[in-house]
Amino acid sequence: MAIQSLRNGFNGLLINDHEIDPSNMTPEMKKGIRDRRMKLYKLICYCGVAMVMWIDKAALLNSVYQYSHIAAQICMVYLTVALLSMLLGIIASSFPDSAPFAMAVAWNGTCIYWSFCTRDPAVRLVEAAHHE
Repeated sequence: MAIQSLRNGFNGLLINDHEIDPSNMTPEMKKGIRDRRMKLYKLICYCGVAMVMWIDKAALLNSVYQYSHIAAQICMVYLTVALLSMLLGIIASSFPDSAPFAMAVAWNGTCIYWSFCTRDPAVRLVEAAHHE
């Protein structure tokens, strides 16, 4: 069940909504596209929150703190803002009709997740180079 839900969510990435002319769409079609995007944003934000909770933040901050105290403080602020942003994205995508600017807030949480995805492999490569 969960695997099928993930598969359906990520298959939604392959469907291009920009090929559809919005002037020829009915309000029901527009709402369907919006609902599908919000479900996808929620799925991505859930993955981001799980990743932030999963990484060992204490070990990361201790290793950064050894080199620079200011950098460790900046990392702590970034991790806090990222977690808050993704949690707000989950909330906004859960209640899209009542949350103000729900699409923008959910999209922001998704962008923060993608910044984690692009950062993590680069950090691992730098750490591997320093341990050799």
